[in-house]
Amino acid sequence: MLKFLPLLLAIATGPLKTPSPIQGFDQIAGTYSGSLFSSGYDMPVETAFFIRDGVITGEYIMNENGTLIPGTLDAFRAAGPFTLECTWHDIYGSGPAGFTFSGDMMSFTGWWGTGEDPEEYYWRGYRSRTEPDQLPREHSPPERN
Repeated sequence: MLKFLPLLLAIATGPLKTPSPIQGFDQIAGTYSGSLFSSGYDMPVETAFFIRDGVITGEYIMNENGTLIPGTLDAFRAAGPFTLECTWHDIYGSGPAGFTFSGDMMSFTGWWGTGEDPEEYYWRGYRSRTEPDQLPREHSPPERN
């Protein structure tokens, strides 16, 4: 009888379910083209959001006067209707960021900060591709020299 216990438990509890993404953001995955304000300039940025195993992560590549600066986004949490907050990481450090999406998830207006002072800078994007170009990186951005 004990050898059938796992089978009985599986039947009684139903199929195993994977965790769902943060409620209401299951259509966030994709790449968004836009800009952010950094070092006194409006800089082009590509921002990609991924959902893997029910967890939202992200990456971005900022074009800083011809130098591409990669970064990652993690620790996402819902902060209101259509709004997510997270932490950004790149060669310059890390800090808080927030994104408020349009109802159709085709665009966002956002902000980022250093976490060391109260000033926030804009970050915005418009969906350019439904699927991100690649899977998220499994490593941290390179360290600044």
